[in-house]
Amino acid sequence: DRERLLADFGTAIVADSNAIPAAIWERLKQLYPAKVLVDLVAFAGIMLATAVFNNVVEIDFDPELEAFAEGAARPVTSG
Repeated sequence: DRERLLADFGTAIVADSNAIPAAIWERLKQLYPAKVLVDLVAFAGIMLATAVFNNVVEIDFDPELEAFAEGAARPVTSG
């Protein structure tokens, strides 16, 4: 359940970081202290910046991450 919530959070950030669904944010706040939420958002930002860098310099996708990329197209759920 937590992994699904974190995956939905990551997907929502990529889709529109200015519009994280309230239900996702509320569930995160119920499960994690403020420090962890700050770390999650910071980590997401670092990963987005890394993805942009990799795209610009045309780094090949890591084969070990293929399974995660295939699941990245899942729709964001609110619950």
